[in-house]
Amino acid sequence: KIFMNSIISINSALYRLRDSLGEDDYLEPLTILIESLKQEANLSFFGSLAVMYLINNQLRTRSKVYDFLKNHPSTNPSPPIFIMGLPRSGTTFLFHLLGQDSNHRSPSFWEILHLFPLNKKGSNKELKTIRRTDFELSLLNKLVPEINLLHPIHSDFPEECTLLTALGIKSYSYIYMANVLSYQEFLQNSDFSSAFLWHSRFLQVLEKKKKPLRWLLKDPNHLEHLKEILTIYPEAHFIHIHRDPTEALGSICSITSKVRKGFSKKVDKLLIGKHTLSYWENAMNKYFVGRSLVSKKRIFDLQYKDLISNPIEQIKLIYSHFGYELGIKKENVMRKFLNQPSRLKKGKHIYALEDFGLTKGLIREKFDRYISEKVDI
Repeated sequence: KIFMNSIISINSALYRLRDSLGEDDYLEPLTILIESLKQEANLSFFGSLAVMYLINNQLRTRSKVYDFLKNHPSTNPSPPIFIMGLPRSGTTFLFHLLGQDSNHRSPSFWEILHLFPLNKKGSNKELKTIRRTDFELSLLNKLVPEINLLHPIHSDFPEECTLLTALGIKSYSYIYMANVLSYQEFLQNSDFSSAFLWHSRFLQVLEKKKKPLRWLLKDPNHLEHLKEILTIYPEAHFIHIHRDPTEALGSICSITSKVRKGFSKKVDKLLIGKHTLSYWENAMNKYFVGRSLVSKKRIFDLQYKDLISNPIEQIKLIYSHFGYELGIKKENVMRKFLNQPSRLKKGKHIYALEDFGLTKGLIREKFDRYISEKVDI
């Protein structure tokens, strides 16, 4: 009943917003997502409320972005850097480390959830919006008590792009929350050009507050969308962190199972293992096709173990590769970040591949080409 009422709420929102949602690219993914949630997800009471709130919020934000840009013509966003790699490959760590450079700008979590109104930085209205986001995060922490151990989220943290491509109703975030296999299969075979168009429109709105020298962006799923990204962002640079898939896949399965517990009535770990392996095997196959389109000067390959063992040295190599200016002041800011207590990790993440029906041998078989060409194990 709650779910059906939520669908009625979405239909009502679509009716109200129909003239300000822009192109009709959202219709197919939204239809598939709702049907998948209805037939496959087995959402809990609070899960239904949370998922439908998220969809409604994304539709409202899309509408406001469309209306804003219609009335405030904008230029293309500043050139972006896309950080990518299999989930749990150190992308979040690098994201925060590079974020210490004042020339870089990333959308904060609170900005993604509540982009409008565009209040002045530090104003009372902005602080009120941040407090609202803090409250919403407190509810998430109650639904998923282990979220801060697995993937700490704070209002002021930079957030990955999966919530930006969601403006095109194409987002991996729903797969974390529930078993939506039909929607997952749709995403695996979908062109994301429209999603990245809305991604760029979101950045255009943020640039009305302040235009950065470079946008710093991150999402594991960027691996499979290099072609679409280059269509929208022809000047993009990419940093690809490489890690043994047996470490990455086991960790993301564990996170998915714990997140789903907060939104679903039942969690099938074997199903999570099977679908996660399928998803990322498909993503890596698409990556090799897209990789051929990226010139060597626009992509930097980074081994996870090198990033962890000597992050500053890797930063220097990244800046040299792309022709960025680092300088001693920025380097010292990054060193200070590394030496202070981290807000990124609260404890040890324990999991076993076998819990998800996976083995190292199976994963390495599926990712044989990637391991042989890219990963220094």
